[in-house]
Amino acid sequence: ASLPTPEYEALLFASDLMLTENRISITLGKAICGLLPCAVLRNSFRYRELLRRLEGPLRELVISMETLRPGAIYPYDIFPGGMKEELEQLGLYRENSLTQGFQDLEIYGGEETRQILRNLLTDEATQAALRAHQRHYVDRLQRLDDAGTVLRRLIHHERGDA
Repeated sequence: ASLPTPEYEALLFASDLMLTENRISITLGKAICGLLPCAVLRNSFRYRELLRRLEGPLRELVISMETLRPGAIYPYDIFPGGMKEELEQLGLYRENSLTQGFQDLEIYGGEETRQILRNLLTDEATQAALRAHQRHYVDRLQRLDDAGTVLRRLIHHERGDA
């Protein structure tokens, strides 16, 4: 069952790292505004491409996953899958400083992904740089007009009022 919101948020804000595959998650936005280290996982590769790129335990894991559930390994950039076009149409991330408030990572990125995750958890300079981007985003959010003001402006614009 879902946790009550206060409990969920208490756990979120007590965490050392917010990790998700859902780049449009409300929780990701809350974590960014809470200045938590955040990472969004994606997979840019098809199964056969990964087999050529990977080796060792990570390659074996990918093979096991695909063996147990054929089709489990596929490229995705957003969860739920298939929403990339809708997101592009909305323009949600176009020139949006939110994207600088989290680290984009390849889920099967091997050592590079491992090192970035390690830095997000343990490296003060990495954390400080990310927090600076997050503060910039929060500052921009705080300067936005409230919904009522924006709605009135749109109505006046549509009516042609001066």
